[in-house]
Amino acid sequence: ISTVTQPSITVLSPNGGETYSVGGRIGISHRIENVFTGSKISVSLGGETTTWPILTDVYVDSFPETYWWTIPSNVPPDNNYKITISARNSSNQILASDSSDIPFTITAPTQ
Repeated sequence: ISTVTQPSITVLSPNGGETYSVGGRIGISHRIENVFTGSKISVSLGGETTTWPILTDVYVDSFPETYWWTIPSNVPPDNNYKITISARNSSNQILASDSSDIPFTITAPTQ
């Protein structure tokens, strides 16, 4: 009997409850298992009504364990954001996806 291990992604940080400010940096860290070379990773920030792409179609083997992202000025302050990381194969089918467990906050820029 052979066992096929399914691809998985787990968002480790930010995973909920954190507070960041516009212009600050978020360390987006994750665990990816059984997602193979040739697959592409996309990362997005989701709010109540809008999603901002952070990274799109980065090959899994060049995606760092922690990606540092500077929050741009067009992201409005809100307390209901989540990070989503997805992996797609060469046919653009989603292999695995995960989001922050609990929303986090982005505040106005610090002066």
